[in-house]
Amino acid sequence: MNKYIVRNPQVGSLISSHVKKKDLIERKRLLLNLMATRDAVRVVCAPALFGKTILALQYAKIIFADQGVVWVKADDLCFLRDLDARCVMDSFRPVLEKGPTCELFVFDGVPKLSEKRMREFIQLIYSLKLSDCEVLITTRCKSLFSGEGLELQGKLELSYVTAHDLLLNSQEAASESPDTFSSLQGWVRPAVLCDKNEGSKRLFTNLQHMEVCSSEDAVALLALIIGKGAQSIFSCFIVGFAAIDLQSFNEYYPHAGLRNRGFVALEFSAQERFSLLWVHLAKLVELSLYPSQKEFVLALLDELYNVQDYALIQLVLKFCLIEEERTAFYEKHEVTYESIKCCAEEQVAEKQKNQACDSPDSQKPVSLDLQKPDSSDLQRSDDSREGNLQKDDLRSVKSQGGDLQNNSLLKNDLRKIESPENDLRAIDFGDNDLQGNKGELLARKKEPMAQLDAPEKTFKESALGAAPKESECFDRSDSYAEFKNLATTESIAQQSENADKSERLVVNLFGRFEMKRGKRLVPERGEIRKLAKIMIALLVINSQKDLPRTWVERAVWPENYTSTVTSNFYNLWSYIKRTMSETDEERRLLGRTRDSISLRELHIESDIHTVNLLCNEFSTAHEVEDCVRILSQLERVYQGPLMPGIENAQLESYRNKFQNKVLDVLTEGSRIIYSKGNRYVALHFAGFAFEQNIAREDVCYLYMFIQKELGHYSGAINTYVECRGALVDEYGIDAPRRLDVLYEEIIKEVS
Repeated sequence: MNKYIVRNPQVGSLISSHVKKKDLIERKRLLLNLMATRDAVRVVCAPALFGKTILALQYAKIIFADQGVVWVKADDLCFLRDLDARCVMDSFRPVLEKGPTCELFVFDGVPKLSEKRMREFIQLIYSLKLSDCEVLITTRCKSLFSGEGLELQGKLELSYVTAHDLLLNSQEAASESPDTFSSLQGWVRPAVLCDKNEGSKRLFTNLQHMEVCSSEDAVALLALIIGKGAQSIFSCFIVGFAAIDLQSFNEYYPHAGLRNRGFVALEFSAQERFSLLWVHLAKLVELSLYPSQKEFVLALLDELYNVQDYALIQLVLKFCLIEEERTAFYEKHEVTYESIKCCAEEQVAEKQKNQACDSPDSQKPVSLDLQKPDSSDLQRSDDSREGNLQKDDLRSVKSQGGDLQNNSLLKNDLRKIESPENDLRAIDFGDNDLQGNKGELLARKKEPMAQLDAPEKTFKESALGAAPKESECFDRSDSYAEFKNLATTESIAQQSENADKSERLVVNLFGRFEMKRGKRLVPERGEIRKLAKIMIALLVINSQKDLPRTWVERAVWPENYTSTVTSNFYNLWSYIKRTMSETDEERRLLGRTRDSISLRELHIESDIHTVNLLCNEFSTAHEVEDCVRILSQLERVYQGPLMPGIENAQLESYRNKFQNKVLDVLTEGSRIIYSKGNRYVALHFAGFAFEQNIAREDVCYLYMFIQKELGHYSGAINTYVECRGALVDEYGIDAPRRLDVLYEEIIKEVS
């Protein structure tokens, strides 16, 4: 008998002995799914180490109890040889003649087959199904049945189990370790299933040896290397990214972490990510839009600088560029190797500190004994086998956007946890590294409104006044007002306490330019030069940075950069110091060196800081009450675009950045609130987002969809007409296809 065919296999012959039974998790949800589709050909398709073989073993051992199972090692060369010779059935005969009738055939590790082999394989499966045998296939090849697939021939029905299905969802994880996952109920965690001690190492080794042969493979690998960011990054790097079906991509590459318009990939160390880059660099360049390795690496460095990944930047600069290219990078970003190294060391120290603060209980493994007859020795396979069920590696789960370590990370460094949909890439040099008054805000997570000086307004005054046409929808049991109380009850008392504090300088930039101390405008009557407003805005946005004087000069005087600009700069800076400070002590805190200026030492409160804190906090919010509270604060603080009416290229960049950041949070928050059943609350926030920018397709679609589901057909039609008109006027394009489809559905329901 051929060695690739095993009848009623012993577990030890398929998996290695180093993994103990208690480390395995019984996949009841997936086993029930396989049982529900017994008439179909079940195809378990996922990358290596996602648990394909163990799932098939569990199905064979638990459902069939070691009786009537034939296991075919489909990646064996002898199996491929027999497919070529059309004699696989001849090899099966000795097995079928032994013992009771065979009821389940498992083809484990089927590789990509040629057209000839595929036809023979289809015929083999068809013959088995005619004999009333169940067929289960595991494969890494996501396009195994394309072209000459079974469905195309209409012979058999296929049922897929994808990599995304193989992940532990939060309910499964919480049932095993409620202390760790209690805050994640209902959230699917995009992390591969790894065993506690060796899982991450084995996965990393497999990624090093993976074959990158398509744009999808390149996107998944690049996501792991960069770590997090906006999905627009991939369209700047990889050929054909726009043609990728993101839904099917996420089914096979959940570890890439693509979600909405951003991504947060499975976390690896800087050294491991650099190793992936080093091994696959040639193939990535081949599949990229860049003609040379040098241009690809320089573009990658720019993206890493935008997401402040200094540890990986340091490695790429050292090993992938020559001295001249490194010098060009330093000059472009106005940094030095020492500053990059210092920032990298700070990030490493901060990460180690956060890991040390984690509770030991949160590191306990998730385990469950397999409930099956006569299978006490069920174990996991060695590294050479692709299908293994592993235990959820808590470190992998934590890597997904910092959701599990939200408190410690958020308190220590807000920069590092921006969610991908909010992590819009930095604008030029002076992007904001906001600290502001975050300590006070985070210490009172349930009352962030205490940081705001504006008086509290009732819901009808602040929210419904802007959209009276929907006022009737909030007189329901799940009304917004009920959730509003969660955010305001404690914060009003805290605001009265803060009223007695010393008068601090407040600079508000959303929807206006306003400086005040307490209730007094600064300067008196609020009149201030236009150029001073621009420079103050740049300083407030980057309040924790030293801004290079040359950069400020180019930003304030972009079209008149001459020798006279220097004198203009000093005159304007002197005017700003007199305007913003009341005492000699405050003037000394307004720092200026020979090459830079800063507001680092002067404590300034700003709606810019509050919005950034709320957007960052949203990335860690999992309860609908937290979403409503954060969105309520954003609605009150964000009063319009950044300094509207002032024309300046740098301010326009920041204006777009902050608007997109706020709209991302409002859109995603409305979607979460709607999914939890609070439809009228979601409608309100979606409407507020649409008021800010009627030309954003995702905002319009969500608002139309919620209006349609609530029966507000006239409002949905008006939303469509406004958005389509704005798209034509602003961009010269018609409405996207999915808006047209939704509009047609609304018209059909109305008629």
